[in-house]
Amino acid sequence: MTSSGKRRRRIPRLNPAIAIVVLSAMALTAVLLVIFNWDGIVNRAAQRQFAKERARYEERIARLEKDLATLTEESATSDDSGPLETPEPLSGATSSKAAVNQETDCARLEREIRQSLAEIETWPYLKKYHFENGLPARLELIRKKLLAHPPIVVRETDSLYSILTNTAHFYRVLGKDDLMLLHDIINSEGDQLEDTLALFYQWSEKEDSCGKENKFFPLPLEKLYEYAGFFLNTLGGQAYLFRRDLKTRILVQYYCIMIIDRANARIINRHGIDLRPTVEAVIRELKVAPPLKFRDRYLARLLSIKGRYAEAEASAP
Repeated sequence: MTSSGKRRRRIPRLNPAIAIVVLSAMALTAVLLVIFNWDGIVNRAAQRQFAKERARYEERIARLEKDLATLTEESATSDDSGPLETPEPLSGATSSKAAVNQETDCARLEREIRQSLAEIETWPYLKKYHFENGLPARLELIRKKLLAHPPIVVRETDSLYSILTNTAHFYRVLGKDDLMLLHDIINSEGDQLEDTLALFYQWSEKEDSCGKENKFFPLPLEKLYEYAGFFLNTLGGQAYLFRRDLKTRILVQYYCIMIIDRANARIINRHGIDLRPTVEAVIRELKVAPPLKFRDRYLARLLSIKGRYAEAEASAP
């Protein structure tokens, strides 16, 4: 008894062994929860990061929305002639003279592409890659690998494995050396990048007329469609684009839109990719992009696609 007449209460000690068991059980439970929910945790984190990047991107271009009407009017009256234009496809009743012109056009495109690659091959810093059979042969091997191993386009977020596979797609398929070669070429093309991309895209448009007889660097629409969908419709593809500079990103998006639009025209858009949001976004991005040589023509074509889809939607039952 204390002087106040009250007994001091003893606090029971916790058995150390029991404490260890309890803490271990709690830790194991936490680990199991993380393991079983890992895909969901990673997917949610990836989606949040993507949404954050997209929000910053939209905020940056939203200020220019009010200028779109004026920009549209200016582009509608701009001259649409130049190297990006391609001849109308030949009909079944084409004359022999037109057929000769078509053959000449195929030969011209191939010659210009070969000349462009020959010039690139002379760049001093590319000598480190030691092209055994020349740059065209190396690019042909890269083309074959990419078209033979397309990325995941739909249901990418169903699993962590799919997201990681897409995020590392080019590294997995090409390897370090080929990936760095493409990186060096794109980064060093400078003002010529638009011309080079235009040449290759025109060549892909003439796959049916030029590629059947001439096997030089075939670019079938069905294969290009998968990569266009990858860049526009997946987290992995968007991650690649957001790491590029604005000019390169817009050019890639523009040609991906053109490819999927062609797939729509031929009714082979098998993934059902909706171009309308991307077309709107690229039109707005063109306003803040660095000076592009063919900017007005890009914009005119995008506005034409936007108008066609709007008309189709309005006339749908």
